[in-house]
Amino acid sequence: MSKKKTKQVQYRLWTPVANAYDIYRRRLIANPEAFYEHTWRLIHIQESLIVTLGSSGASHFGKYIKLKVDR
Repeated sequence: MSKKKTKQVQYRLWTPVANAYDIYRRRLIANPEAFYEHTWRLIHIQESLIVTLGSSGASHFGKYIKLKVDR
């Protein structure tokens, strides 16, 4: 895979986390006293991190398993 394509895939991987953080930041600035909403926005950031890291880990684990089977 070329370096340019690798970079594009890498940026796509972190897009949900960046989007969740951006929404949280904008809502915090717009209404700093909406604690309930901010809590849910933080949970959304956590969920997007879990899904992103989980899918990344599964991808790397799949490559590892394939290497073990090929040997």
